[in-house]
Amino acid sequence: MALLTRSDGKHTHLGYFNNQEEAARTFDRMTLWREHHEQETQRKFGGFHITNYDRGDYADETEELRVTVFPSGAREKVEAAR
Repeated sequence: MALLTRSDGKHTHLGYFNNQEEAARTFDRMTLWREHHEQETQRKFGGFHITNYDRGDYADETEELRVTVFPSGAREKVEAAR
């Protein structure tokens, strides 16, 4: 299981995984996504979080992470749950 701690201290469940590496890489991808999309995170933490693996491992995925957005209405549901 992988959890991501948000800037407000709450946890986001990222799912259950077959092994630790798969969970860690999912965590890293979500961390990198947050750095691209959440300005509050960038201000509070200077834009960078610690990842489990080298950021260079995800260089080929950077553009996909940058352009991936919440589905319509999902951001509102996340904000309401906070």
